Amino acid sequence: MESIVPYGVRGPQKQNQNKGLMEGVAIFIVVIVAACVTVGLMFSNPYAGRNLENIEPSDTLARTAAASVLTGKENTFSSDEVNAYLAYLVRKYDGQIQTGDLQIQAVAIAGGSGKSADVYIPVVYQGKNLAVTLNVTPSLDTKEQKLRFEVNSAKIGRLAVPVNWLLDKAEDHLPKDFQRDGNRFSCKAPSFEASLLGITASAGLTKLEMNDGQLKLAAKVHITLG
Repeated sequence: MESIVPYGVRGPQKQNQNKGLMEGVAIFIVVIVAACVTVGLMFSNPYAGRNLENIEPSDTLARTAAASVLTGKENTFSSDEVNAYLAYLVRKYDGQIQTGDLQIQAVAIAGGSGKSADVYIPVVYQGKNLAVTLNVTPSLDTKEQKLRFEVNSAKIGRLAVPVNWLLDKAEDHLPKDFQRDGNRFSCKAPSFEASLLGITASAGLTKLEMNDGQLKLAAKVHITLG
């Protein structure tokens, strides 16, 4: 005798099909939500309203450091003073860093802890505004007289991204004096040398480090006779 399935009662196969459909819909919704969250994090600016993109350029930091060379005095510069000098450097190297589909609008210290600093770099990439943040530890190699910048972490907006991936994108936009080695950038430390009547005077940095958002700099002059 043929079995009769009561009205409203579904077979196991039908139930499994509906269960699979619901699971697929749930996964789709999760993927869409995750994508929206990711895009939202990437295009948000954690420094909005701080006006770090419009800092007045100034080379006062460099002139103050140069004036203390003869005494060897250590100088401490606030993040505002450092940011004014960074704005001066961005303007100075504008022709080298504004290339292709990437435009760097500014470089500024947005915060700092210990010997590291959060460096904010607002950019326009392929017509889209992005807030890039690099956590950087600067140092001075006194033996080779080089400035080194170790990149510890990177973010686009509020989204953490792999450091190497981001640096690969940025490498072609570095000033020509900079070299990259993995997560580290380096360049020659500023120096000065002059000779007169057999006397040679050379000046160079002896200290460069961050300390809770402040930059500590020291330089010294060396005199050589003959």
